[in-house]
Order: sequence, then C-alpha cells, then structure tokens
Amino acid sequence: MHGTVISTRVAIAPSSAFEAPAGALSVVDRRRPGQRYPRVAVRGLELNRLQVATAMLELSDHIGYKPSVAHLSSVLDWAVEAYGLDGLNSAARDMLHLSVAEDHNLDVAMAWLHAHTLVTSFWYTNAESRLMTRWERAVALHLAGEDLLPRRLLADYYAAKTPAAELSALVAHGASLVPVAELEDLAEELEREQNPFIDRPATGEERARRAALKGALPDYNRRRFCHHVADIHHRMFELSTPLVVHSDSGERFLGATVPDCPEMHIRQAAVYAAGRAHREARQKHATLASEAQIGQGGMRV
Repeated sequence: MHGTVISTRVAIAPSSAFEAPAGALSVVDRRRPGQRYPRVAVRGLELNRLQVATAMLELSDHIGYKPSVAHLSSVLDWAVEAYGLDGLNSAARDMLHLSVAEDHNLDVAMAWLHAHTLVTSFWYTNAESRLMTRWERAVALHLAGEDLLPRRLLADYYAAKTPAAELSALVAHGASLVPVAELEDLAEELEREQNPFIDRPATGEERARRAALKGALPDYNRRRFCHHVADIHHRMFELSTPLVVHSDSGERFLGATVPDCPEMHIRQAAVYAAGRAHREARQKHATLASEAQIGQGGMRV
C-alpha cells in the first residue's frame, strides 16, 4: 500500500517572485539559483528531476496508463520509503547511461515523462501547475490569428512546418488573450467537437458551450487546422509553452514558459527518423525491383 505523500508548499530561497493576481496567496517560483527545474518535496526530502525519474522507473509496474499527478506523487513517496535516498542515488547513476531513443527503453522514456509531469506540478509555492494540453494550444493558435498562422492544407504544412520556437511564441501570445478559465473551457469544448465518437450537443448547457466555442473561434476549418498543428508538435514533444497555474486560493493564470519533456522529444525524433529511413529503404527496394523486372523482359501489358 502506498504511503501518505508528505509534501509542503513553502518558499525555499526562491530565485524570483511570480506576479500572481491580486488577492492570491504568495505564489513563488520554487527553483533555487542555477536550477533549471524545481525540486519535488517528499518525506522531508527535495528530489531533483533525475531522482524522480529514477523512482518512476524503479516502480514503473505500479504506475498504469495516464496516471494522475496524485498517483505519481504516491508512487514517488512509495519509492522513497522503499529505496531511501541512497538507493535512489545508486540507481540514478545507472539510469544516466540508459538511452531513451532505444526501442526497448520505452519504460525509461516514460519514467522521464512522469518525472517531468511531477516537476512541473511543483513549479510554484501555494499552487499546482501543469503543461498546456494540445487542445489548449490549439485554442491559443486560433486566437493568435490568421495573420500570424495562416490556414493551409496539412500536406503544405507538413512540407514547411512552422518552426517550434515560433509556434511556441504564438501559443503563448494566443493564450494570453483570454482568461485561463476561458482557455480551459474552450479547449474542453474543442476536444468534444473534434471527437467523432461524441454525440452532437443535445442539452441546453451543451448547446451553450458549443455556441461559446463558435463565438470565440468562429472558423470551423481553422479550428480543425489549429488542432492538427497542435497535435503534430505535441506528439513530437517539441514546444515550450506557459504553465497553467491553479493557486491554492483559487486563481488561475499562466506561469513560466517550460519545454515539453526533452527526453520524450529525443525519443520521438529517433522514432520519426527510423520510420523515415525504413520508408526510404522500402521505396528504394521497390524501385530496384521494378528496374530489374524491366531489364528481364519489360513490363507485361
């Protein structure tokens, strides 16, 4: 049975204060000077991202599919109780040598992803935070405007994709144009609209939500396009976008700009490159076979 998570949200020599809305509790960046990512507090310890990822790998059989932050926190607590700091540090030295790009190391890549999720949730004191979903990114891209991201055929977009850094800036710009609560609501409704397995709005509340989506994002084709663009880059883990922050006193706002999980980006890039090489090899083989058939007497008519 998992132990109780012992975590605290207190200021620990913060590197910089965060400008939260008026009336919010003190929301402060938990990173110390020189830290790229904050530490995760558990059982009186503050674990770095490598230590957290190691814990996730050691107990990967207990994580399951699409775990919540609460469940990941419980797994981390259990790992600290089972292995102790010395045990985690010893395993972490081995983990540093495990390549996330290798096919058989999917568990390693997922451990880094789960660690990234936990670390981002602990970014601020007196708040919980998370990376933007692909649906929120799609809403933000639509809000950024046609002038900044013109709609075009997906084949044309694939041929000349918007650079990740530029797209990240567009997401941050579009997301800043509406309150975070509205961004979240629009994203939930966009997901419902784009899901072919969900029935059309039937109740008055459902129709009102769909009307709000159409009012804020009036172009259906652009909504689909922005969703596809956000999904393309989301699957590659290559964007850096603002955190969505929920303070303990109830406010919602955008926080620091944080990259998607770097290790998953490395893995997805390797998978994409391997798939492209495989397709090119098959095409070359088919071409050589066709040429050989022609050389042996020509094609049959």
